[in-house]
Amino acid sequence: GELVPRQQKPKAAAGGAHPPMAGKRLRAKEAVEWAKANYDDFVKIDLSNRAVFNMADAVALAQALETNTHVEEVHLEGLNLINMVAVAFGEMLKHNESVKVLNLENNKITNDGIAAIAEGLAYNDTLEQLTLFKNKEPGQSALEVLVLALDFNTRLLNINWRLTSRQSFAINKKLIRNKELLRLKKAGRDTSHLDPNAHRAARSGDGGGSGDEGGDGGD
Repeated sequence: GELVPRQQKPKAAAGGAHPPMAGKRLRAKEAVEWAKANYDDFVKIDLSNRAVFNMADAVALAQALETNTHVEEVHLEGLNLINMVAVAFGEMLKHNESVKVLNLENNKITNDGIAAIAEGLAYNDTLEQLTLFKNKEPGQSALEVLVLALDFNTRLLNINWRLTSRQSFAINKKLIRNKELLRLKKAGRDTSHLDPNAHRAARSGDGGGSGDEGGDGGD
């Protein structure tokens, strides 16, 4: 299959250093404004385990991160986040090019939310660590989206979760492939034999053709 082209969004201009925090710890609305401002030194967002947290703030944060170019880690653990937030972060993953760590542990994200995140991963070339422990285990439909996404995504290295589905074998195989791609790239070695995007480009250059991508399909 091929990805539907995404609408490119202009990146936010660099905003210099962030101002002092209003309180002892970062507030949600403050994080949204700082992400929008794209402050150079605002590289980690941790709003985990807040007693009161507004879903609208989480959605606004995801939207701000679509054009942010400096935040590398986002930790939103234990906030009772629901699928509407996961959908927003799935959209964020289609556009963001800086976030390497996304921690959504211990929330209320279910199958549809995880499917939305998986769909976003197909377009993402930055995220390396995704944590989904203590959410509802996804069903077959979401896992099929994820397996397909990993035919395009060659950057994600780890998904931290508990998965009992047989699809876990296909997912882990593709994550192992991504780790090997990273190792080869760091060593300055050719990766075209492993990279599904290189295979796809080669087939397109040949005018299309049959065959698989090195047997790296599902189980």
